[in-house]
Amino acid sequence: MTNQMREENDDKGIHIASDGSTTNPTTATTRNIRVKGKMDRLSSLPDSVIGHILSFLDTKSAVQTSILSRRWTYLYTFSTNLHFSKTGCAISSYIYGINRVMMRHKFNIKKFDLWMPSYDGDSGGSHVNSWIAAVVSRGVEELKLDLLYHCDLKYDWAPRCLFLSQTLVIFTLSNFGTFPRIPSSVWLPSLKILHMVGIQFLDSRSMTRLFNGCPLLEDLSLAWCKWENGQVYTIPLVMLRRLMITSFDSLYSIEYTVNFDVPRLEWFKCVGVYTRVYCIRSSSALAIAEITVFDDHEWDLVLSFIKSISNAMILKIFDRTVQLVLRNSVEVGISSSHRALHEPPIFDNLSHLEVTVKESQPSVVGWEILQHLLSNSPNLETLVLKNVSKHCNALSEFVRSPTFAWPPQLKVIQLHGFSGSAEEEEMVTLFLRKAIGLKQLNVNVAMG
Repeated sequence: MTNQMREENDDKGIHIASDGSTTNPTTATTRNIRVKGKMDRLSSLPDSVIGHILSFLDTKSAVQTSILSRRWTYLYTFSTNLHFSKTGCAISSYIYGINRVMMRHKFNIKKFDLWMPSYDGDSGGSHVNSWIAAVVSRGVEELKLDLLYHCDLKYDWAPRCLFLSQTLVIFTLSNFGTFPRIPSSVWLPSLKILHMVGIQFLDSRSMTRLFNGCPLLEDLSLAWCKWENGQVYTIPLVMLRRLMITSFDSLYSIEYTVNFDVPRLEWFKCVGVYTRVYCIRSSSALAIAEITVFDDHEWDLVLSFIKSISNAMILKIFDRTVQLVLRNSVEVGISSSHRALHEPPIFDNLSHLEVTVKESQPSVVGWEILQHLLSNSPNLETLVLKNVSKHCNALSEFVRSPTFAWPPQLKVIQLHGFSGSAEEEEMVTLFLRKAIGLKQLNVNVAMG
């Protein structure tokens, strides 16, 4: 091999001829292309490899590579990922562009990500229907639909084949409209992750049929979703391991109940949830629970809700939730017989407790509740308190109480949001003096 050939083989640069010309696409995949005396290593790759590289780009950028040369004209059709995102062009041009790509793409599609803006007319839904049918027929594994229009009121945009996909593993739907009509037959044997945002669910039978058709579902997220009033939903998901519910509905507009039967649940998070709506039936598999509930006057329901996740190993809650859970056990004037019927749960598996305190000053009852929670956690080893900096005096006064005692098994205390004040130093000193078995106390300083 000559020195010139060695220099060409060692060159790492990529060059395209000024006239855009290149060799025959068939031979280009099997031999090196030299442009201006240097090697074009990218163009020497097989079409399928270049298509894989283009899969990391959004589809618009991938299509733009077609102007590089004659060989690159259709290489974007080898991409396994199609991503159509927000654009500044007219909606008609946007739809035309997607149709053109879908018509030319003849290979399998692993990921299809679609953003669809507001669009007047039934044709918007018909286009979405045809695109989904096309990617399902090509074995799509991850489907993400961000539909910012209510085409479902004019056209059933979801084809029946979507509910019979054998390859779909991840499905994310952001619609802010009604969930599409569910066919009589639903079978999604590969679906493991389902995330839905802003969805209005249909009747309970349809939704039960949907979830029954997802035997391997492991991760379910429902954010700002609404259920049909007057319905009782039962959702059996025997393989579910992660569940997140976010809701800020008005309590007075809620007239439905959702029961989750999730015996293998390991991670559960709920924000803004009213416990008269959701019921969680889990088992001892629960590892992490993050709870924020808003019920101000239905303490029995809050208590029942918390009891359903009292087997968690790690619990993260806000102080208001703690107060609602245990208020009946310390409320002045409640009879002992009534307290016996409403005893707070015992957290036998709890080893890590994280409490985030509100900006407002907790009441004396609030700090007593913390004592009750600590007393009902016989295996607690780590306690994390957040935003306690503004409550140092009240908390220190309560810890000085003769009735207060840290759990003997407590090994670690973490305090977040400190600013270095004298009150904070005094509280830390008091904590160290009272926690006899404590091995570690961490203080995290607030930034800014």
